[in-house]
Amino acid sequence: MTDLIISGVLADQIREMAQGEGYSIEDMLSDLLTQRKTAQASDDTAPGATLRDEDIDVPDDILENERQEYRDLYRATLPSVYQVAREYWANVGDHERLALTNRELDQQFWCIDIEGVPHLKSEQGVVELPPDPLDSIVGLFDGLGAPADLSSTVRETMAEHYRRELERLENDRPV
Repeated sequence: MTDLIISGVLADQIREMAQGEGYSIEDMLSDLLTQRKTAQASDDTAPGATLRDEDIDVPDDILENERQEYRDLYRATLPSVYQVAREYWANVGDHERLALTNRELDQQFWCIDIEGVPHLKSEQGVVELPPDPLDSIVGLFDGLGAPADLSSTVRETMAEHYRRELERLENDRPV
């Protein structure tokens, strides 16, 4: 047997994780290595390689001739997304999700929320994501009939929105 020297911070993290899960340090490290080897052996695909085109939700505003380009871009981002998810699961000690292969993540991964927590598709009915502020802004401009070039009309659009809002409040005020 050979001794392995690791930094104090890492040693503390390993010790806390092992104690929290009721393992000896050796048993926990052995389990993690086995999970990693299993995942690597069964994960010979690149992230997104097993996704079918119909599995990728393409927003409605993407033109038909741009859909494949969107799907390719989506697939290209998956390695970094899966890396963030795996780092999170490693930090919180979620070994079950950490052991998911790229192929399994292609089938099960949903999103990373605003707080940086990765979610699987099985959580779609359970986890409620906050509204996207950009969607709210776009909706605001759409509702006011703003032209396609919003950069030149933001002040006018916002002024019109607040004028209508003030008008609504004045009409709702009791006499």
